[in-house]
Amino acid sequence: MYAPYLCSALNSHVLHLTYLLVALQRIIGVQPAWMRPPYGSINDQVVAAANVRGQNGAQFLMTLSSL
Repeated sequence: MYAPYLCSALNSHVLHLTYLLVALQRIIGVQPAWMRPPYGSINDQVVAAANVRGQNGAQFLMTLSSL
């Protein structure tokens, strides 16, 4: 499976965040506090989806060309 660009994703892809969160809670026993969107793809819908789940968003601070 590939990670979708969440900014152009369907609601079903954003809903995937809920399934992932539940799976992680079951595996590690706590709710992850941070969510880093694949490819740094973020917009208001992605931020709202993370906030509803009690998560903060993490962004990239550098690009591969800056290494």
